[in-house]
Amino acid sequence: MLGAIREACSASKGSSCVNLSEILIQTSNNIISRCVLGRKYDNPEGGISFGELGRKMMKHLATFSVGDFFPLLGWIDVITGQIPEFKATFRALDSFFDQLIAERKRIVKSDGYQPHNKDFLETLLQIQDGAGKHDFQLTHDDVKAILMDIFAGGSDTTSTLLEWVFAALLKNPDAMKRAQEEIPDTGKPMQNVDMSEIWGLTVFKKVPLHLQPELHSFGYEP
Repeated sequence: MLGAIREACSASKGSSCVNLSEILIQTSNNIISRCVLGRKYDNPEGGISFGELGRKMMKHLATFSVGDFFPLLGWIDVITGQIPEFKATFRALDSFFDQLIAERKRIVKSDGYQPHNKDFLETLLQIQDGAGKHDFQLTHDDVKAILMDIFAGGSDTTSTLLEWVFAALLKNPDAMKRAQEEIPDTGKPMQNVDMSEIWGLTVFKKVPLHLQPELHSFGYEP
């Protein structure tokens, strides 16, 4: 993430504005991809890009739909192109997960394959193959639905939460300064820092969801 921020700052040509939301979404998507799929899928080296599809999906889920509230007026969503756009995005997502599953099955069945660190997808496929050993049956659609839930819930929730924390820090310069001063005082490289040692970030680590997000819904500005 730090590398992406540096690149964005360099590309901004002196501008102080960086789209942190996009970077946070990309970072959370890559983290989830590594855990669930064993590799990143949001850069050129990762092959298929999930990032753009994920962002479109979250945008669609948050979009107002006339048909949801007034079923008899659902034709308005069709005329405005909303429904066709929804279907196109979710067809692309369905195809994306189909390719992931097919690719993983091909790798697992290939000669000389030796599993080292199994990711979540491989575990799901093993459960699916051993259908007779369990009290339930995991279908192909079930696997895709589970992957969809993980990406949809994990990436958006994490990136939104981090964005709120950064916004709260920017609104509180004293807390920001205290946190910035404490990180170098640990005497360790950033990747080896124990977050419990950084006192200034305690409130943002433990209660990031208590920073009054609900009050903004009613027009309250702290």
